[in-house]
Amino acid sequence: MAKQKKTMKMKKIYIVSMLVILLVAISAFSFAGCEKADYTVGIIQLLPHGALDKANEGFQTELTKLMKEVGKTVKFDDNNAQGDQSNNGTIAQKLVNMNVDLIYAIATPSAQAAAVATSNIPVIFNAVTDPVDAGLVNSATNPGKNVSGCSDMNPIAMQVALMKELVPTATKFGVLYTASETNSQIQANMVVEEARALGVETIVETIQDLNDLSTALGNLKNRGAQCVYIPTDNVLADAAQSVHTANTTGGYNLPIVCGEGSMNNLCGVATYGLDYYELGVQAAKMAFEVLYNQADISTMPVRYQTTNFALSVNTDIAQAIGFTIPQSILDAYNN
Repeated sequence: MAKQKKTMKMKKIYIVSMLVILLVAISAFSFAGCEKADYTVGIIQLLPHGALDKANEGFQTELTKLMKEVGKTVKFDDNNAQGDQSNNGTIAQKLVNMNVDLIYAIATPSAQAAAVATSNIPVIFNAVTDPVDAGLVNSATNPGKNVSGCSDMNPIAMQVALMKELVPTATKFGVLYTASETNSQIQANMVVEEARALGVETIVETIQDLNDLSTALGNLKNRGAQCVYIPTDNVLADAAQSVHTANTTGGYNLPIVCGEGSMNNLCGVATYGLDYYELGVQAAKMAFEVLYNQADISTMPVRYQTTNFALSVNTDIAQAIGFTIPQSILDAYNN
């Protein structure tokens, strides 16, 4: 009987011990799950495509690193509007309701939605060509609002000069963009001016949506365009492969220079492009200054990439349209 009592007592001790261990484990798990980061950053990205994805990746990687260096943590509420403006507004309002510490908005429509949703939470934008024209800041040097960030104004003068080098005998360039894209219109106007300085006429075609793509390319071809420029147009960037397909299946075979490198990889023969990952890094540095150093965002100048534009050459696209890239460009690319 004594032995039985001892066995029962040992069982009770074992059960109590296991319960204690289980409770400790549950408490530790609960604490870890509820642990709060020092800062929460809400992200609105207009749609998924190469350049915007890189701007997002560069931002999150760099800001996480900067915070870690000072012993702080940051978590991201990452949202993609899938190209829908109503989604932009819904996401922006959600982030405001969450009372995030900062909003990172990638592309003009997303930045505009964030700026409308709040005048208190700092908003850092990226991939906005002309933030003044977009109504996001009062001026590039002194925003005067709770909004600042990084412009993706591309090196249009270099790109137009490249078009002339691609087709030295060209007398007509084409420009193709989506009518609803304000940033694309700004770039198109700049292309017209740069081409005029080179003695080249510019033919402009716009599309309402992708259903117009083949017709627009055909119009450019029929009107005598010898090389076509496509700006950093969000709709066309997202459908760059479709641009190439329409160009080849329609028999237009126009050499295209795109506004940025990831588009060029899918439909262009060559371009000088921005580094969107680096733009994301620059935006993260601005966010760090606002969050950790409590910098006044209303006085932070908009940042631009002004040097180190990468030459992108796509011989596969050139071959597909039967176009020969001049040796001078190939030499510059290989060196």
